[in-house]
Amino acid sequence: TPPSAAKSGDADSKVSYTLTVSNTGDTADTFDLATGGTEVWTTTVAPVSVNLLPKTDALITVTVSVPALAANNASDTVSVSATSQGDAGVSDTSVLTTTAKTEVKIYLPLVLKN
Repeated sequence: TPPSAAKSGDADSKVSYTLTVSNTGDTADTFDLATGGTEVWTTTVAPVSVNLLPKTDALITVTVSVPALAANNASDTVSVSATSQGDAGVSDTSVLTTTAKTEVKIYLPLVLKN
């Protein structure tokens, strides 16, 4: 969780998301984490797997690197999936959208009048 989230960050910065992986089953399980989607910007997930006892949760961190030359309002979407090793049919996905904010400066000429 959450099923989706959106954040923005300056060009040449890192944007972090905290997600919760839950084992709602009655036995201990390990969940593998992976990214996918239209991901273009560098994205990391830590840790890449979590071991959970029944009815427990773990926090994971997803970090998206906004490129230095990202245009203002450029965005990248990544899907982060957690899949059970005990039952590959058990999985869930969060969709994260990161938008670049860049400061736009406009310089006008200085005109002096006498």
